[in-house]
Amino acid sequence: MQREFLQNLGLSDDQVQAVLTQHGKSTNEIKGKLAQAEEQVADLQNQIGDRDKQLKKLEKTVGDNQELAQEIDKLRKENEQTAKDYQSKITKQAKDFAITNALKDAGAKNTKAVLALLDLDKVSVDEDGQLFGISEQLEELQKTDAYLFTPKQIELEKKGPVNLFAGGNPSSNVAKDPKNMSLDEQTDLYRKDPSQWQSLFGNNNKWKGGI
Repeated sequence: MQREFLQNLGLSDDQVQAVLTQHGKSTNEIKGKLAQAEEQVADLQNQIGDRDKQLKKLEKTVGDNQELAQEIDKLRKENEQTAKDYQSKITKQAKDFAITNALKDAGAKNTKAVLALLDLDKVSVDEDGQLFGISEQLEELQKTDAYLFTPKQIELEKKGPVNLFAGGNPSSNVAKDPKNMSLDEQTDLYRKDPSQWQSLFGNNNKWKGGI
């Protein structure tokens, strides 16, 4: 996820950082799952390797016994197929997990509904858990089927308050006194958080300036 893309959505630096931090947590979780899966695959491959060695030793003692030789060859092929099937299963699990996290990051309200609209054949995941071929599809869906996604602003509000007053984050969470806010600060607040502006200056509250 690129910082520039989030900034183009109109998010503030603090909001962009909040999204990137959450995205980083999801990526690390995916990497952890992949590492665990790779360990399982390696363990299975070691087991199959040991069986192959045993089969080779047994094969040397077979001699002209064709029936036993065929049985050994059958077992070897079954071992190879088992390894391939297990590898495919682990890869699919890692891909599904990564896709689910990508949908959550994109604000999908119903992951199953959004998933049904994706072309998963175009989606792949590397050994680091990085997805390819999904961001473009999600961005397009956010334009054509926006009702399926929670707006970014609402998502950020759920993660916790972000101080939108000019001058950076103060030491406390107490909002600045409206009477002491400059015109620029009021304008900045109106653009970034209309609901907060409305609670401070709307209704019967008198605002010092205009937008």
